[in-house]
Amino acid sequence: MGFSTSGTHMIFFIASLLVAVSLVTVFVATIYSLTGAIRESSDILSEKMTTKIDIVNDPTSVPNNPLIIYVKNTGSSTIDKDSLTVLVDGIARAPDSVSVLGGDTYWNSTDTLEITVNLELQPGEHSLEVVTGNGVSDTEKIVI
Repeated sequence: MGFSTSGTHMIFFIASLLVAVSLVTVFVATIYSLTGAIRESSDILSEKMTTKIDIVNDPTSVPNNPLIIYVKNTGSSTIDKDSLTVLVDGIARAPDSVSVLGGDTYWNSTDTLEITVNLELQPGEHSLEVVTGNGVSDTEKIVI
């Protein structure tokens, strides 16, 4: 009878150790996953905070047919000029050309971008919006 009591205690002890090790393994994996997600989220937020753009066209004198939009990088980060979305009156339009004035390859801080969209707008008021790849945008009302 003495062996069965100590044997039972040993089995329960070993089982509890196995359960504890399994729980620690699951908790460590979960914590690493959460840490990675928080780090990625903070990197995205940091990128958004350092990104700022301004449409610098004169709202009453915008070149039309083709539509030419000038956008200045007023933030402190370099922006991917190939991941822009251009909305004209709320409709996404594919730019026909996107180039940094001065011929630079990268859209660095204080650089101005020239976006050309083959589109002829009718006379009247229109809305232009340029959105960067990370969601930062600027909107301008123009009159043709």
